[in-house]
Amino acid sequence: FVSSFVSDEVLAFSEGGDFKYALTGDLDCPEGLALNGDQLYVASFLDSRIVAFDLSTRRGRTLALGPPVGVDYESLAFVPAAFDDELSARAARQRAAEI
Repeated sequence: FVSSFVSDEVLAFSEGGDFKYALTGDLDCPEGLALNGDQLYVASFLDSRIVAFDLSTRRGRTLALGPPVGVDYESLAFVPAAFDDELSARAARQRAAEI
């Protein structure tokens, strides 16, 4: 498995290196991968989620949700996301609580 930070998907390859399929699931810059049996765990970086994919069905589900991450493009650093208004901040907290 290879995480594609740019295309927001995880690419599956055979042991011989042939492309098999792509896993998507509302990933946002996936990077860290861990395999346990038929479960592939993916760190979805920019939205601070851990997504578990059942490889037999290729469906993902969110296991954990952290605070959103923003990007400071001037210094090219990842920083905690800032919200322009209280309504946006409240919506993000509500989404995290629902998961």
